[in-house]
Amino acid sequence: MKKITTLFLVLVCSLFCMQTTFANELNTDQVYLFGNCKSSDLATASLFGMSDGQQHTFAGASLLDIEALKAKGTVVLGIRVYIGDAINTGRVFLGKDYQNPLISKDFTYKRGGWQYVMFDEAYELGEESIYIGFEAKGVGSFLALENLGKSVDSEMISIDNGAWGNVKDMIMPNLAWSIQAIVAGGDYSEEVQNDLVVERATAAKSVKAGEPIALQFELRNAGVVPMEKAYIEYVVKDKKDTVLVEERLLNGQTAMISYNEIIAPEIEEAYAGLTIKVRVIDEDEVATNNETSVDMRVYTSLAVKRNKMLIEQFTGQACGYCPGGAEVLKASIVGMENPDDVIWVAHHAGYAKDDFTLTESLEIAGSLRVSGAPNCAVNRMPVDYVAGKSDLVWHPAYSTTELLEDLTEIPGLATMELTVNYTEENRMLVVGVKGNLIVASANITVLVKQSGIRAKQANGGNNYEHNNAPRFFLTDSKGNKLDVDSAGNYEISYVYNVPAAVGKFACEGKMDVVAFVHGDIQRAATSMVYNADQVSFEVKNITDVEYSYTNDMRIYPNPTTDMLFVDGLNEGDVLKVYTIDGILVKEQKVVSVNEALNVSDMPQGTYFLHVNQNVVKFMKK
Repeated sequence: MKKITTLFLVLVCSLFCMQTTFANELNTDQVYLFGNCKSSDLATASLFGMSDGQQHTFAGASLLDIEALKAKGTVVLGIRVYIGDAINTGRVFLGKDYQNPLISKDFTYKRGGWQYVMFDEAYELGEESIYIGFEAKGVGSFLALENLGKSVDSEMISIDNGAWGNVKDMIMPNLAWSIQAIVAGGDYSEEVQNDLVVERATAAKSVKAGEPIALQFELRNAGVVPMEKAYIEYVVKDKKDTVLVEERLLNGQTAMISYNEIIAPEIEEAYAGLTIKVRVIDEDEVATNNETSVDMRVYTSLAVKRNKMLIEQFTGQACGYCPGGAEVLKASIVGMENPDDVIWVAHHAGYAKDDFTLTESLEIAGSLRVSGAPNCAVNRMPVDYVAGKSDLVWHPAYSTTELLEDLTEIPGLATMELTVNYTEENRMLVVGVKGNLIVASANITVLVKQSGIRAKQANGGNNYEHNNAPRFFLTDSKGNKLDVDSAGNYEISYVYNVPAAVGKFACEGKMDVVAFVHGDIQRAATSMVYNADQVSFEVKNITDVEYSYTNDMRIYPNPTTDMLFVDGLNEGDVLKVYTIDGILVKEQKVVSVNEALNVSDMPQGTYFLHVNQNVVKFMKK
């Protein structure tokens, strides 16, 4: 039997010690949690906030009915409030007026969600109803509200120190804050007496076999009788380990448990999934909440160092919060020791369709279950982007240089050698990819992206620089299955004629071929990118191409006002007209050797007619 103790944050330690002495003085060993929210375990709550990547201050208050409150106790010792993500500053308060509270107490965010804040002095309940509330400053969605299924007037909110309003008017109806008064002095004999909850287990997503696993989980007392100790069992494959946790927790109070004595088991494969179970083995009154688990992967020396890490961003021209998210992501990458270790692909999907949206990007967003923008995914793997939260798709505002540096250390399961050859004369792109798979099978996706495209963007103006936008795919959106020999080797090539433009924008300047080998995107458990790489190539601006055409081809009249005639064509050729800026404005399939092109609807100016590899300049008067 092993014995461990918890590592509380300093503030929580001090509050707890203070609270224990205070409770003894008032004979309040048992406490009750009372609020307008229904749940004490947050099973039915949702998180709200701002998704612009900026810091915002939110304040909330719940009006508690005094008669209902006094039925559960005589004094309020503190406040328990759920904060969904890390915040910079926090405060709870109590009073008859939420704008001028009688009691206020600052707190520092504690990982786990529920913030347990004890007042310096108990508040004795009187005859008037009271508000309990909070104020928090942070980034993203950290406000926890529960749907009560009915409209209420008891919940108030203030945003960025602005005027207070009702939650039902400023967010949506039927919501109540996940906030509770910590009450003492009542008869709790009919309540659940002993109930220990273990939840929110986290561990490093990838660990080398034979090395220790850094495991953390949350232990919560959900009974009115204080917890003094608990026996915790860890199960890894066929091995079990039991430890004693000695910590005093009141009703609703939590502790983060760290345990580093689990050794990653040896595996036969290069990379294998592993589930660690954590459970309370003490007998209590609620058996359904005594166990949790965490999934991770173990790798051996067979795993390889990645060429590069793939970040897929989901954005949109109409998304006002996307520029802010992109700036945070960009700063995180720039701050890395080797920024070139990152491939950034900006899918215009997950939000409204726009001028950059490709069908393939929409399909990728759908497969990864992207539900909005801005969002991002790294190597199509779950990422612990904030303490206690792990998701495949997450807000780029949570990215940090430290986080990305850590993610680059996750090994890959395939080697990759990417070659790119581009011939300007015929705009022919040849891409070759070869390597070795450590897994049994895999898919490959190849796309070409482009940066430096100026176009409109919500909260970015009409001349916003769009970068890393996919212009076309050389494979299926879900990837093409690789043919692998008995030794795991693969080799594949693609030939593609680079179009002069895709949609409104010319394919020109520096472009990047992105190739990545990956699992099945249709299943979250197998969607991992095994390795990725990118190679750049240069495409001449259509306006920089030498203007020439064959002796058999001629255009007239030039200049023209309405009709442009082209002789010497072949049936099936495609006429394309570009502006001086390289934007495609007209396209027409040839049906005869002498083709007439109607340009009467085009503004006057200089244009380029592109037929096969022939380019000629003409004027529209």
